[in-house]
Amino acid sequence: MRSRIRWILILSIVGFSFICIILCNLKYESSKSINEKFKETLLCFNKSLHKSIVAVVLEDGEISELELKNLEVLSNTNYTIQKFVIENKLLENSDWDNDLISNENEAIIGTNPIAKDEFYVVDDLFNLPEIVDGIDSKELKAIKRIVELENSKDKEILKGLELIDKYGIPFPVQNSTPNYNTQLEVLFWLAKERNLDYKKLALALALDYGVVVTCGNSEVITKVKKYVIELYDHVKRVDVFLEGNKLNWRAKDYPLEANMLLVWGTCGARYPTFYDKEAKDPWTVFWYDVFDERKMSLDDFEWLFISFGTLDEEKEWIRKFLSDNISKIADSIDSYTSIHLEYYTDKPGITSDFVEVEGKLMKCRISNPDWQWNSLKSGRIKGNCEDVCYANVMLLKSLNIPACCINVRSGDFGHFVVAYYDGTLKTTPNQLRILEEHCKGGAIYRLHQIPWDNFHNPRPLLIIGQDSDAKFLEKGISIGVISKI
Repeated sequence: MRSRIRWILILSIVGFSFICIILCNLKYESSKSINEKFKETLLCFNKSLHKSIVAVVLEDGEISELELKNLEVLSNTNYTIQKFVIENKLLENSDWDNDLISNENEAIIGTNPIAKDEFYVVDDLFNLPEIVDGIDSKELKAIKRIVELENSKDKEILKGLELIDKYGIPFPVQNSTPNYNTQLEVLFWLAKERNLDYKKLALALALDYGVVVTCGNSEVITKVKKYVIELYDHVKRVDVFLEGNKLNWRAKDYPLEANMLLVWGTCGARYPTFYDKEAKDPWTVFWYDVFDERKMSLDDFEWLFISFGTLDEEKEWIRKFLSDNISKIADSIDSYTSIHLEYYTDKPGITSDFVEVEGKLMKCRISNPDWQWNSLKSGRIKGNCEDVCYANVMLLKSLNIPACCINVRSGDFGHFVVAYYDGTLKTTPNQLRILEEHCKGGAIYRLHQIPWDNFHNPRPLLIIGQDSDAKFLEKGISIGVISKI
């Protein structure tokens, strides 16, 4: 954890910079240049103000002479006193006594020290590409919204910020790996364009798509910037649809990890194996095997990530399975897709034809949600059990039901099952019947992880449990496994 002093100094710079902007009546031009006086302020400021003060000052965008005078007093006190003043709305109080607001009288006010392990992500803002070239008015609003997140008492929100703080700056796998917090950058994009009323959703998008910024080329970064904002809006629209159909689950109410599952628009960290090129071992091709050597291209992104047109079509198609019971919906979808599988495999010793996907030869693990949806509309899922699993995952997500893929191993038997969120992660009765038949001695369960770790701990298949009776998924798994490293 970065030192607390560094966190507070940077927040101090942010807070006092805003004050100086207002006092000097700075006008930000479209070029977003920062004048020399503002630059000097950033360099010479050496007083500390609690982040709560920054948020209060920004509320009305103005600062009075009295507020400025009181801020000068506060900047020489400790954070316990500063927080007391803000919580009791004393910033416009004209009856302050400097001796009363002093460190010696802290006991009178009450002690509420900041935790030693308190984290801040705001310091990373100054390293973002959008900030280093200057700050415009929309970006000031974005910074304010992120500061407000840090003031939250919601443990799920604080957990998201802590993960961004810890993993947002990617592990350097290439010379061109960004040296700034890519997860925070995604959050900044969202905060700039939206008011973040779905806070956990915004944090989940930041955690998930920071890695796309990390490994994507310039075209992909441009694409994902638009994609995450559209996805944020899409999830909110589906919530409205659910309410209109009197269905009782909402993305807005999900914990952080459930939202992380919901918004990830591709097949775990799986990368497809193409047989018209020199292919790696098809059992080990993941993002970490590919994008540590080259940048993700726009073609990669378009192949891997589901489009909003597909999600909307799937939502309409799934109406025939609508129920107020998520488990019934999941089982209906799974039963349908399972019996409509056209089987292809790359298992050694089994002869299988190739399937052509957008001009490329493949056998299974196609990892192209749009193509697979079009194939299903024609009557067939093509591939193996993993392809069925991810078809189920995307169909469920079209109704804002978080889902993922779990690999189950028992001796020589291997199988992929869908796991959906309904308070816990569980699989369908259809899949439980298969596991009961083939895993009589128990099984090992491996989660297809989302690469939210930003290349710090690449574990695309994460062991989450094992049993002796194939009942692990029937009992349900804590959603907390999603953020497990």
